[in-house]
Amino acid sequence: MAVFCNLLCGGSALDDSRLIDTQQLPIRLQVLHVSRSCITFYAFSSTRVLKMPITREAVDQLIASDKVVIFSKTTCPYCKMAKEVFDKLKQSYTAIELDKRDDADEIQDILGEITGARTVPRVFLNKEFIGGGTDVKKLYESGELAKKL
Repeated sequence: MAVFCNLLCGGSALDDSRLIDTQQLPIRLQVLHVSRSCITFYAFSSTRVLKMPITREAVDQLIASDKVVIFSKTTCPYCKMAKEVFDKLKQSYTAIELDKRDDADEIQDILGEITGARTVPRVFLNKEFIGGGTDVKKLYESGELAKKL
């Protein structure tokens, strides 16, 4: 199994040997490119790749990462509806596009536990679940959403 990875270095050029002790990993790394902000490396293993499951705590951190967080899918019309509302209000938001993630099903299961449904969009304002696309549109049209912002 082979994987290309980027490792952000916070803007400083660092020697890859100081970042990763490859003797401690069950994989071998080949550095492909080093820039001031990123190291790109090729990881390969003759064993197996361990997939770390996303946790409730990780989803809570995503929810807390911005004032407005929208769990979305790029082709979903209700997700587009929710985003358009915040665009009209000139309110920035973080959109977590689940159809571009390998852990989408796990995230949706956790969102189901948190909100009572695993459908998208799942919209959070100040860490509080406020609904899906139709709910957000109704809050906008009633003026309640602007008050919550």
